[in-house]
Amino acid sequence: MDDNVQPASSPPGDGDLRFQALFEQLPMSAVLYDTDGRPRATNRAFLDLWRIPEGGAAYLLANYNILEDDLLRVHGLMPYVERGMRGEPTEIPVLGYDPDMNPVTSPLEGPTRWVRGYLFPVRDGAGVLRHVVLVHEDITERHLATAALERSERLLAEAQRLGHVGHWEHRLKTGETVLSDELRRMVAWPTGVPSPADVRAVVGDTGYREIATTLAACVRDGQSRDLTITAEIEGRRRHFRAVFRCELADHGQPERVLGIAADETEQEEERLRTERHRTELRRAEQLIALGTVAAGVAHEVNNPNHFIGLTSELMAEVWRDALPALDAWAAAHPDFRLGGMPFAEAREEMSFMAREVKNASERIARIVGELRGFSARARGREDVGTFDVNERVRSALRLLQHRVKMATDRLDVRLDADLPRARGDGARFEQVVINLVSNACEALTRQAQGIAVATGRVGDDGAVILDVLDEGVGIDEAHLARVSEPFFTTKLDSGGTGLGLAIVERILADLGGELSLSRRPEGGTRARVRLANVVIP
Repeated sequence: MDDNVQPASSPPGDGDLRFQALFEQLPMSAVLYDTDGRPRATNRAFLDLWRIPEGGAAYLLANYNILEDDLLRVHGLMPYVERGMRGEPTEIPVLGYDPDMNPVTSPLEGPTRWVRGYLFPVRDGAGVLRHVVLVHEDITERHLATAALERSERLLAEAQRLGHVGHWEHRLKTGETVLSDELRRMVAWPTGVPSPADVRAVVGDTGYREIATTLAACVRDGQSRDLTITAEIEGRRRHFRAVFRCELADHGQPERVLGIAADETEQEEERLRTERHRTELRRAEQLIALGTVAAGVAHEVNNPNHFIGLTSELMAEVWRDALPALDAWAAAHPDFRLGGMPFAEAREEMSFMAREVKNASERIARIVGELRGFSARARGREDVGTFDVNERVRSALRLLQHRVKMATDRLDVRLDADLPRARGDGARFEQVVINLVSNACEALTRQAQGIAVATGRVGDDGAVILDVLDEGVGIDEAHLARVSEPFFTTKLDSGGTGLGLAIVERILADLGGELSLSRRPEGGTRARVRLANVVIP
């Protein structure tokens, strides 16, 4: 058995009982599982969500095992469950539960529900996995609303496709394109027949190639085609939905291509706004779930860490008091060894270890403080003084010196000496630097690839910037918008939790800053921190 997994049959300790009490008070539906997949307890919110009577809860606890759930296996979700039961924080994708189709959950009543799940490990002070908590997020209303919205959008798109908002005719024999007055108004085209250069100037090279390809396809097979065209018109980016249809002459050969277009700029902008709002809502919900669990974990970690801190101080004091006697003994016995080491070496090591244990305990305490910060529903911006940005960057790089050397032979550091001080907690900003530089190290695949760290000032407001650039694998375009979401990670197999950049964004929000990530054209990633809350001399 893995040394980091506690057998399910172990009797509950005081930490278990405290955690179970906290578990009962969770506001969201949750199930507490032993590591063998059997449920140990459900909370009140779980019974309410699934409308389970007391008898049904007893049946579930006595007969169910999440690792044997055929419904999860059929839907391909069992790998997520197995990963979560091994102690890795895991998000289970959306699944529709139909009580009439799942005999395991036969006590359930009502219509199908759509649920997203999150699996969180619960470890004791020694790091041993004791339980796994499955938190349910009921997204039924959101799912149904989204489905209804998508149906409405399809109907609207079809209506726009059939409506003659603007039309054109492309004559294949002469190559001329004739526009209706309404279409000219929509695209701000002057009078006269537009040339290919005119079209290219409006829609760009990519848009021009797409139009030419669509025209050719219509002529080739006689089938209608849809195309979305984006154009920069009078300083505004506009989106058009176009339909192409080829007409044949009397002899059966293609004669012209007719088209209609609808300006969908407002709809596209609204879609993007809605998507941003959905993303913000999803992140807020994830933060709430994380904060609730983090509060319990922080409480459990803080107690043993407090004991470690006090004990390390006592051990250091005992060692200092014992040194005179040990020194005298070692002087009289040159071969004296302590802990298998020559006394002189052991003397240095013990002093070093005593300091490091104390430092490690203090670092754990700071991490616990960050976890507790997540559990707050809202926290105002803290003004705890000012800090030197460059000094905090240097401090972070000193802490990461070994890790950076293991990752790259090239670290380029360029710090602008003429920077104003920034307002806020410097230690928290240092944590941002540590996180970003660590991510840069992880992105590198060869020792010859480099990392650059630079500070400077931009903008009329004199904002301070920090750039961390790497020559690594880069971030996939599809992931750029999600990398700072809590629990989103592409490194689950290597231990990633998906919390690093979420914590960075939370810290920067408190400092009045912001983070932007982008792919570098030459390869790799640029992470830019912008601090506008600075002290202008």
